[in-house]
Amino acid sequence: RVRGVGTVINRSVVELEHRLDQKFEYYAMIRSMGCTPSTDMVQVRQLAASPVLAADLKLEPSAPVLMIRKRVKADGRPVIASVDYVPLELLRGLDLDTVDFSRPIFDILEECGIYTVSTVAHVKAVYGTPLPRQMLELEPSQVLLLLDEVSSTRLCQPVLRSLSYYTDFFDFSILRKKF
Repeated sequence: RVRGVGTVINRSVVELEHRLDQKFEYYAMIRSMGCTPSTDMVQVRQLAASPVLAADLKLEPSAPVLMIRKRVKADGRPVIASVDYVPLELLRGLDLDTVDFSRPIFDILEECGIYTVSTVAHVKAVYGTPLPRQMLELEPSQVLLLLDEVSSTRLCQPVLRSLSYYTDFFDFSILRKKF
């Protein structure tokens, strides 16, 4: 809104695709690019939270967390390697042996009555450690975009820490505003 003018619509912003400042699920992002998404290399393990992870998720040190690592593909091409950490206590009531962890972690959390409404993301260009590089079948010169995120509920309870490594398959936009 512009005082004395009214509402002004910036069409170039409305038409931006793949905005990094908005949260989209991997599959929806890939479909919006005209590709078919799939997930493989799913690994699920219970771990004791490291001091950093415990602080991020406001847990006691060494509290049990579930680590979900997976690779996401677009038309068979590896494009995302992700690692999600969820406090194990939030998943009580689920039979973890029967959960399909290739699905979006947000869907699994919602089945437990947990709804995330905000995510703080730190964005970095990284070379990456050997595991995500191997998962994504990268050339030696390729770098990755890392989104290091903590997602929280409406009551500001952190419930998920995610490390998502994106290849150059993606072309993100960010709307920056002067305040």
